[in-house]
Amino acid sequence: MTHQQYTLNIQNKFNTLFSWADENDISEKNFPRDIDTLLQMEILVLVDMGLKILPKEIALLKNLKTLLLGYNEIEILPRELFSLENLENLSLQGNKLCYIDENILKFKKLETLHAYDNNINYIPTSIITMNNLQFLTLYSNAFSKLALNIYKSLNYSENLHVSFIADLPKEKLRDLSLAFGEHLVSNNL
Repeated sequence: MTHQQYTLNIQNKFNTLFSWADENDISEKNFPRDIDTLLQMEILVLVDMGLKILPKEIALLKNLKTLLLGYNEIEILPRELFSLENLENLSLQGNKLCYIDENILKFKKLETLHAYDNNINYIPTSIITMNNLQFLTLYSNAFSKLALNIYKSLNYSENLHVSFIADLPKEKLRDLSLAFGEHLVSNNL
């Protein structure tokens, strides 16, 4: 591929992003239509915009540290999203996600993941091995036995604050509190 072809390919990908933003009535304030500005962005706020899809071209925004996508109608995250290696904060709450992909582990710098109030019934238990992850909020999802398995895997982690068991019956919360320590249970018992 020649340099000219490469440049044209990148331009086409950004044009796809711009078209997506236009089709979803995303203001230029929230999503600038300038390539240089987008490439320098560290924070992208796309909250409560009725978004149903996130285009794979979002992965072009390599400097993103914070991506706020809460309260939309997103069902699936594009796998390309997981190539955003500088991402530290990801907010997905209030969408229609059914699972968190294993690719979440590619976010080596991720500190905060908010994915509560979705339809999530699967999350990789290895998510707790993410060294920088400090806050994981997953309550109001479709968890059942899986929540207990992840909770048992925490091994008294004092660096990771997990809030995802609000859907469990109070008896189970009491059992968890006794078994794993109250510092891990964020609910009032």
